[in-house]
Amino acid sequence: MKQIILGSLFLGLIFTNNISCALAKTEQQLQENNESVLITIDDIPDHCASLVQKLCEQPLQTDGWAQGFPVKECRILPLDQWDDCMICEFLSNEFRRYTKIVAYNKLHRIPHSLILYTNDPEYNGCPPDELKAFYKKAIDNLKVGWQKSTLDQNHDIFFPKTGNSWLLFIKRESSIFDEALLIRYLCSKFGFYNNDLADADNIWVNMEEGYEYRKAIYLWVRKDAFNDFQKVFGFEIKD
Repeated sequence: MKQIILGSLFLGLIFTNNISCALAKTEQQLQENNESVLITIDDIPDHCASLVQKLCEQPLQTDGWAQGFPVKECRILPLDQWDDCMICEFLSNEFRRYTKIVAYNKLHRIPHSLILYTNDPEYNGCPPDELKAFYKKAIDNLKVGWQKSTLDQNHDIFFPKTGNSWLLFIKRESSIFDEALLIRYLCSKFGFYNNDLADADNIWVNMEEGYEYRKAIYLWVRKDAFNDFQKVFGFEIKD
């Protein structure tokens, strides 16, 4: 019985490649990797830079499989929040696009973990201050370019919200690749998406193809949650 209780404390990521080598995630490890207290999205740059730095400091894994993914020559950081994995990947991919640092082309997420593929045992990541500065720029770019709108003015929204309980905001030109998904995972991180209080998307109706992805983003926020949303996101919205 005691062994069963102890075994339940280990979460995810079991290596199987005809070997019994486990990457154990204890509650203590997960708490250490998610120790930041986040109040607004302005706290995200420090939080994600810290997680990516911890990822780069992990020991180099040389062989095995994790949740069906090959983990040869990589570093893995267990995380208990999927939102953190996705947000870090989006921001790091954007960082790579502008800096051309090859390592960040290989930063991905697998279930409940960040993973960085590298065969350089000496690689210890980008200077944290440089990461934070770029992540801050990306978050700042999320906030601008929004216009209050209505569904009557945007009949081609693929995922409309009906009724009078929703506010609609449009950003005609996204500033970040996959910006709509990044906003969605930020909404989830701060409790808006999972509680059906806010959501963002960039899928629009296309009469010939059925739908299409555009650079324009639409954001739905429940009227009764808008003040709380703005305390967290601080979007600059024009009427």
